[in-house]
Amino acid sequence: MARHHNIDGEMVPFSPEEEAAADAEAAAWNAGLADRAMGAIREERSRRIAAVAWRYERHAREQRLGLPLSDDIEILDAYIQALADFPETVTDPLDPPPWPVSP
Repeated sequence: MARHHNIDGEMVPFSPEEEAAADAEAAAWNAGLADRAMGAIREERSRRIAAVAWRYERHAREQRLGLPLSDDIEILDAYIQALADFPETVTDPLDPPPWPVSP
């Protein structure tokens, strides 16, 4: 779809140079939006990892004290690894896949 200027009430088509500049500006804006979305995804990933990190300490304490273990550490490890890998699974940061489910 061709772009137009409104010059003195008349719609004047963009020149090829103006079209190219507008396309470059739109591409840069979209890239910036995608970068911000990926930054938000990485922040959420870090928040989710931090939210379960305490469970490692509890597991170690329970082991040291010979108490029943509250977590299967391999399942927790798999979850943390899935979170760590999550940004690499995102092909569209504006429509990311579902997050891994916390055990």
